[in-house]
Amino acid sequence: MARKKIVFISKSDFSVVNGYRESWDFIKQDLHSLERYTNLGLCFEENNTPQLVWSELHAKLKKGYDDIEAGNVQNAAEVFAKFREKH
Repeated sequence: MARKKIVFISKSDFSVVNGYRESWDFIKQDLHSLERYTNLGLCFEENNTPQLVWSELHAKLKKGYDDIEAGNVQNAAEVFAKFREKH
């Protein structure tokens, strides 16, 4: 099941997996980002070698959502203001 999802995200018409820089250059052109092109497949395959197992990605995303629900968040404007003060 997980392999089918990885193939779907990596091999669909909306997938752009021709390299990191090249994929972002394509996605930023015209309306490609609004047309839902994605390079997420790069996370899973490079030279046909899986780099990230679907369950690992799911676990990382779940942790992020759990943090949000638990209130473990910071106001981005405040974080950037503090950063500018220090740097």
